[in-house]
Amino acid sequence: KEMKDESLICPVCRQFYFEEKDSFDLCPICGWFDDLIQREDPDYEGGCNHRSQNQHREQWKNGTLPDYIYDLIEQNKNRLPSK
Repeated sequence: KEMKDESLICPVCRQFYFEEKDSFDLCPICGWFDDLIQREDPDYEGGCNHRSQNQHREQWKNGTLPDYIYDLIEQNKNRLPSK
């Protein structure tokens, strides 16, 4: 099995690998935009995610993300790796 670069894994759900690091790409599993500043400071609120990485993770786990995030996830589900 091919080893994946752990620096590319989504820091929120840890279930999706971004193609490039800090690309502002969207994770189609949890709706997190890959952001270098928030990767380095998971409590930082702002940037393209509007909430901190830690806040997003808790909301994702609890199913309480804003509706527009669920819309983004739905629109990007075709990007999920095939099983």
